[in-house]
Amino acid sequence: MLTGACLNYIVLFVNDGKMPVDTTEPVISERHIPMNESSRLTMLADIFHAELPYGVKATYSIGDVFIYSGVLTALILLTGYFFLMLKYFSRRLIF
Repeated sequence: MLTGACLNYIVLFVNDGKMPVDTTEPVISERHIPMNESSRLTMLADIFHAELPYGVKATYSIGDVFIYSGVLTALILLTGYFFLMLKYFSRRLIF
């Protein structure tokens, strides 16, 4: 997660606090700008497009992928730890 956050902040830093977006549609956000020739570190910008259910369109960067994979990994590990503790303490309980 930290790697993804660092990648996103590096892109924001070199592009004056704005995240370049690879899109042909108008960008309606204060934090995003359309990608152009003056954009720097474009390979780390929002370049992955996804069509989500109900017609929602989203754009992701490599940093976002690292962040989401870190969150998913943490959830999987915490869930496994929870069930391991549940199994351990269920043997110790006396009713």
